[in-house]
Amino acid sequence: MLLKWFSLCAMAILALTDVVPRVFAAEGCTHIRVEVNGKSIPGPTTVTLLKSRGGTPVIVAVRDGCFRLPKQLAKATSIDVIFQTNEENVHLIGIDAIRFSEKWTVELNDAASDELLRTLKATAKEICIVDFDPGGDGTSVALAGCRSPVKAVPALPDQK
Repeated sequence: MLLKWFSLCAMAILALTDVVPRVFAAEGCTHIRVEVNGKSIPGPTTVTLLKSRGGTPVIVAVRDGCFRLPKQLAKATSIDVIFQTNEENVHLIGIDAIRFSEKWTVELNDAASDELLRTLKATAKEICIVDFDPGGDGTSVALAGCRSPVKAVPALPDQK
């Protein structure tokens, strides 16, 4: 009985891993999740999208962790994605347009391997790793210079 239950669960998981990415694509939705040091944090409420190497920024709402690519960017080859989360500015440069309508996990870590640091010539706090999950193929990209702290706005003096 336990073996039969386990087999049914395994088949259901396999079926979902095949169907879920196609559902995202059918929705025309990019699901975005953000992790800091391996822990999930609240994602952005808006993202700014623009055609890489010049373009007019378009602010898009993120609802239930999902945002849609605006029609004016549908034919772009690569797109920049900008958002704020966890007191950080994140600017993902040159994301391939085919990666939209997938599930993304944006990893922000305070440490990185020596090899990654040497390759990207950046500090760990400047690196973003974006894992794309169109079905668990493990495709990801590491970007340097994509993180910076949100600058505090100085308080205005009291006016009398």
